Amino acid sequence: QQVHFSMVVTGLSEWHFYSWHPRYKAHHAIIQRDEYTDKVESAVGEFVSYYKAALEAAIPMLKLNKN
Repeated sequence: QQVHFSMVVTGLSEWHFYSWHPRYKAHHAIIQRDEYTDKVESAVGEFVSYYKAALEAAIPMLKLNKN
């Protein structure tokens, strides 16, 4: 999920994932953008819309409670 989210944010179509562990040594995987990435992108868009609406609703309340 983190790799697919990173591809959505950066706009890249592939991601080189590296990990290392002393026992298992290095691991390298090339992840291609696919339908799962598209689902992540859609979910991010929905979240941004929800967050903007919640923020717009909260700002007046924050201003009222400022004093």
